[in-house]
Amino acid sequence: MSSSAARDARAGDELEARVALLAAAKEVRMFFL
Repeated sequence: MSSSAARDARAGDELEARVALLAAAKEVRMFFL
């Protein structure tokens, strides 16, 4: 596995984590409002 492939995989994980965090924040906001 090349370093660029590892970097892409890490970026994908970060993006997924960010999207999950966004979705959770949206749900929390809906719950409180």
